[in-house]
Amino acid sequence: EQPPNSCFMVVGVAGLPNAGKSTLVNRIVRDSVSACSERPGTTRQKTYGILTWDNVQLVFVDTPGLEQNGTLKQLRWEALSVLPEVDVVLYVHDLRVPWNNRVDDVISHVAGLRQSFKKSNPKQPELPFQGGVPIVVALNKVDLAPDSVRSGFLARELVTRYGQKVIPKCFAVSARRGTGVPELRKYLCKSAGPGDWRYRPEWTTLSSEASRVEEVVREQLFQ
Repeated sequence: EQPPNSCFMVVGVAGLPNAGKSTLVNRIVRDSVSACSERPGTTRQKTYGILTWDNVQLVFVDTPGLEQNGTLKQLRWEALSVLPEVDVVLYVHDLRVPWNNRVDDVISHVAGLRQSFKKSNPKQPELPFQGGVPIVVALNKVDLAPDSVRSGFLARELVTRYGQKVIPKCFAVSARRGTGVPELRKYLCKSAGPGDWRYRPEWTTLSSEASRVEEVVREQLFQ
């Protein structure tokens, strides 16, 4: 049953391989909806996680890693194709990895500043994407980064560089340990606009039972 003041938002989850996207989604929705491992390409297709919190329902679209090299190109296309259906992008970045031009390219593309990914694979059709969406950055693996203080400096630098319309907020988190995740979850819930829920409040995923078993098996195989 819908609450009278229901809110709804679709969150696209993006990032480079092994950034911890699936682990973070699992932590936010409090269920294992996506396979997690250190092997690149563990997430092979879009996976939907659902969080219903008070009067808010969030749908997380967990995507394959945004990699431009080798056999992962198709997975990258799968990840970028979700942009037209989301209200906000949660970009997950591994703090142990330098924030370089490749990451800037991804952020600029998602923000609608340029379509540079088209150049790397001209055979792909143009993305049906008209303009940008706000990007919330999760600086992940703060518990494993050699200099966790760096996360604060990087967060301020990103907001300054892109502006609050592009990157309104950055969070330092550990998806593995749960550090910073409650604050991120609360912020996303507060960002949701008025709208009807699309799914039953007890649901945490749109995957079938067979698909969930497949995710668990793949996770175990990749450990």
